[in-house]
Amino acid sequence: MLVSGLRSNLGASYKLLSILNDRRWQVNVSTALIFEYEEILKGASKDLGLTLQEVDLAIAAICNIANFHPIFFLW
Repeated sequence: MLVSGLRSNLGASYKLLSILNDRRWQVNVSTALIFEYEEILKGASKDLGLTLQEVDLAIAAICNIANFHPIFFLW
């Protein structure tokens, strides 16, 4: 969803990204999810027309509005 929303402003993914800062919604993430977002966005940065610094800024923006939840893995 994140890559799709950054790739095109025509779809539902972009619409979801555009309302992330709306207080009616809550963004819930884990540290593992943020690392996954970072890895995927940095890998697709050239296709998205973003620099690595812009990817870092996007990740930081998500972290600033998100509620972090610990995940306890049972192996």
